[in-house]
Amino acid sequence: MFRKILSVLFAMFILMPMAHSAEMVNVEYIHQYLNTRWGIDLPYNPELTNPRVAANMKYLLTVVDIANEYLNPDKTTNYGNGEYATLAAADTVATNTAIDTLINAPTFTITTTPNTSSFSMIIGAAGNFIIDWGDGKRDVIANKPIGTTTYSHTYSASGEYEIKLSGRATDYSDAKIDMDTGAGLVPAFALSDAISGSFIATNVAKISGGLGRVFPTMDDGSNPNFIGTFLMAPITEIPADLFAGIQGAPAEGMFLGTFQYTAITSIPANLFGTLNGDGAPSMFMRTFSECPNLTTADGPLFSGTITPAESMFDGTFAVCLVH
Repeated sequence: MFRKILSVLFAMFILMPMAHSAEMVNVEYIHQYLNTRWGIDLPYNPELTNPRVAANMKYLLTVVDIANEYLNPDKTTNYGNGEYATLAAADTVATNTAIDTLINAPTFTITTTPNTSSFSMIIGAAGNFIIDWGDGKRDVIANKPIGTTTYSHTYSASGEYEIKLSGRATDYSDAKIDMDTGAGLVPAFALSDAISGSFIATNVAKISGGLGRVFPTMDDGSNPNFIGTFLMAPITEIPADLFAGIQGAPAEGMFLGTFQYTAITSIPANLFGTLNGDGAPSMFMRTFSECPNLTTADGPLFSGTITPAESMFDGTFAVCLVH
């Protein structure tokens, strides 16, 4: 596959109009092609005077290396730093920005139970995501629209796997909850199918990383909801930075049943970060209910100030021993 990537991009390079020197390449065109063909979003520096002709062969080869890493994790290449790279007219700002964006992309990790033979997750947000299933297989999800989609994977053998979700949401549903039926909300992310009631989170042993960085607060202030995200998962700990990246105004049903029926023993301080302003209906409804092992909370739920709203704390700690 990496040879195909290399040959395609070199063909693109040869056919592009040259400007000033043979090292210059059409950055914009390369990025559009990668996004269309493989769903890889590699941003170029928007401050470039002319992004159409703004980089050199080193940049092109670095793009090939990163694209290959995404598509063939077991067959990495090093063209961008190897003997074929040239530093002439190098656009180091664009190159470094692109590499940093991909290598340091927000990642949320799920460790499965040792007997896992298949796994499913739901993404309800719009955006671009990559699911690394932990066995060398990846799903690249490009330009996903709003709406719940279940992504499933079957393993060749049962075992313990580290599943990594990376990328970034670009929009969330603004649907409101039906207070009579409880229906209506679209979870940004869930390990259990809270919509159909089919529970599939029982093979989640541990979670780590920042889920809130993959599903952050939008520029317009809109926030995701995590209705039933970890419902029935046998996790015992909640990462302190799980919702880092989420701030501002709460969303309706934002944490409705998020950790319900889990095996968590404590709640880290300031778990819900810097949420502020008017509370939302059902915001913490049953968030930690039916958690028999939950005995302590290390601090306040959030550092901001939230005005109470209807049903905001209904059953938040029902059947718990938290104190």
